[in-house]
Amino acid sequence: MQRQWLNHAVLRLRLKPKEPILVKSGVTSPLAEVDDSPIMSVIRDENGKEQFIPIIPGTSLKGVLRSHFERLARTISVDAVCEVFKQNCCASFYKTAIKNVPEGGLKKKEEEANTPTRAALAYHYSCPSCKTFGSLIFGGRMGISDACPDKEHMPDSLGEVRDGVGIDRVTGGACRGAKFQYQVVVGGEYLTEISITNFELWQLALWGIFISDSQAGLISVGSGSSRGFGKIEIMPDVGKNESCLQLSFPRSYAGKSEGRVIQGICALSDPKGYTGEHYGLADVQLDRVEVNESPDSGPNVSGLRETWGYSDVKTKKVLNELGDVLFQYLHGCPPWNRKTEESYVS
Repeated sequence: MQRQWLNHAVLRLRLKPKEPILVKSGVTSPLAEVDDSPIMSVIRDENGKEQFIPIIPGTSLKGVLRSHFERLARTISVDAVCEVFKQNCCASFYKTAIKNVPEGGLKKKEEEANTPTRAALAYHYSCPSCKTFGSLIFGGRMGISDACPDKEHMPDSLGEVRDGVGIDRVTGGACRGAKFQYQVVVGGEYLTEISITNFELWQLALWGIFISDSQAGLISVGSGSSRGFGKIEIMPDVGKNESCLQLSFPRSYAGKSEGRVIQGICALSDPKGYTGEHYGLADVQLDRVEVNESPDSGPNVSGLRETWGYSDVKTKKVLNELGDVLFQYLHGCPPWNRKTEESYVS
């Protein structure tokens, strides 16, 4: 399955900070105007002038979204996802599962015996979070670009310097000599893209959860969230002459029904049925959904792909419709720490 291209999705997002953003660079320069680490930024040369532009790194956004998803998954099923930095994570079960699988691939007799590959086992023994965002044994499906300010909605302050003071944990008052300064970014709007290749429908449904939960004030980026920093609102954004959500499939894939049928990799996988079983994919019934909204554009043919596009309004409706798929998947998801099945290691 990893060697096939079955589907692809791209979502353009606009981030609107509801509070000042404090995303630190991690390194303090001796020339910096503040005591703490300065904000993460890039230098852009525009009209012969150097200007520091604050950004929100894609790595920071990905970490925030992963943590939020893991909290939600454990709420629905307490053992749905692993603790990736603990000793007993997905990788520990994978090592046991592959001990009798040849490293150089499968021989013809093993293929006839319907034996899974190491790549299949890596995905099969990954929890939903590791399947989507990646782990030590599996590269994540989802990618997020750096969020840069929109030229038409630049931040009100490109690095506002504020004063802080250390608090005595005993008296609750200020500590003598513990005053410091830090930078924050106020206002503005940021643009980014989130994409995923070879997705299951429950993974696509995650995007709708991120959008709705951010608008409810449940997602923050950067540091200082307990001090009133970092809360953002995520919303679909329509680029110039481009759709907000783009779904791409192999040309003339079966059952598109005027673009309203969206299929995941299980529904699009090989006709023998081995792929879904070996990779531990969702049930086919959960991986093929007919939504109420028709796409605004498509199919636009490019090479071997055809792409369907949705506006920002329809994007929210389509992703919300997929929310039930995510809930059913997590509710029936086996515990990540399930025992190694003998059929896969014998």
